[in-house]
Amino acid sequence: MRKQRNSGFTLIEIAIVVVIIGFLATAVIGGQALIRGAETQDLLASAKDIGAAVQVFKERYRYLPGDFPVDQANPEIAGVSTTCRIGGSGAGDGNGRISDAESACASEHLIRAGLIRGNPAGGLTTRFGAIRLIASNDGSAQVGGFPTNVLNILEMTNIPCEAALDISRKADTGALQTGTRFRTSVANCTAGASIPFVAFAL
Repeated sequence: MRKQRNSGFTLIEIAIVVVIIGFLATAVIGGQALIRGAETQDLLASAKDIGAAVQVFKERYRYLPGDFPVDQANPEIAGVSTTCRIGGSGAGDGNGRISDAESACASEHLIRAGLIRGNPAGGLTTRFGAIRLIASNDGSAQVGGFPTNVLNILEMTNIPCEAALDISRKADTGALQTGTRFRTSVANCTAGASIPFVAFAL
């Protein structure tokens, strides 16, 4: 009579499968960490580039982008729309603060001045959402509570929780809503979720 062979897995086969699953899980977790790190670096680089562009703009024109009262008849920046010149609905008043109305023109000023790449009509963006420059004490600013010496901020939308936490630890105190240079619109966030608004001090 033939002996019947068992159709189950041996302990060695099970151990091999467990080891393979462990390697795959480690690779996935490591890959996610790399993606998060890249997102954090991209956002920090964007904030740094825009902040540097704002400083160069101020040195060149003596005003902040958006707040610059561009001459209507002889605009100091070529191609600036009439909306963003004196008399326009988004014209700057030169008071050192980028109001909500001026905010729409801030990105156009930077782009038209050749300091930032982008579509003047579309504004500045990250891969997650819009970017805007605005006065920290403006009622339409979504992130508040900055120290009084911070007059203007750079707001970004829909930033992943993990990236915001990384940025807060690298650029500030690590507390999402109480930093002096970086803050968010929420005190806590959940892994995998997005934070509606984050802001960098300018």
